[in-house]
Amino acid sequence: MKKEGESDDSIAESIEVKSYPPLKLGVMESLVQAAMPFVNEHFILIKKVFDIIEAEKDRGTLSNPIAHSTRAKITRKYGKQLDKILTSMCETENGCKVISVKSLMDLEQLIQGAVAWLILLTTGLRNIDMRNLVIGCCQPSKRFDLLNYLITDI
Repeated sequence: MKKEGESDDSIAESIEVKSYPPLKLGVMESLVQAAMPFVNEHFILIKKVFDIIEAEKDRGTLSNPIAHSTRAKITRKYGKQLDKILTSMCETENGCKVISVKSLMDLEQLIQGAVAWLILLTTGLRNIDMRNLVIGCCQPSKRFDLLNYLITDI
């Protein structure tokens, strides 16, 4: 709490920023190996699933939780492929086998976690800085095909 006569600069000086030691290489390797399949192997599948959800949301037909018809559509189109990512994703609802809302939420959290780890491990950003990233902040290099830049305020 700011005391009378105390400037913002003196408050900032008294706040200590705690840094953490870097992760050991073996730990980082395990994290990357667990996260990379979401990018390398399952990206197109995951994108198609969440494109269906977004399309329903844009049409205003998506209720909360995700509508039975939307989940049935996803199950029909991608159920077997999704079983490779998360097992036992389906439940019987109104006599029909559909992906559960919980499974879709778990899938979303897994993807967010995988991508967050990859960003944190490959950019050197801190967790707090990563929270300020916005859609479109990843810009490809004009000179190198494999290089991208994250444009953000730190």
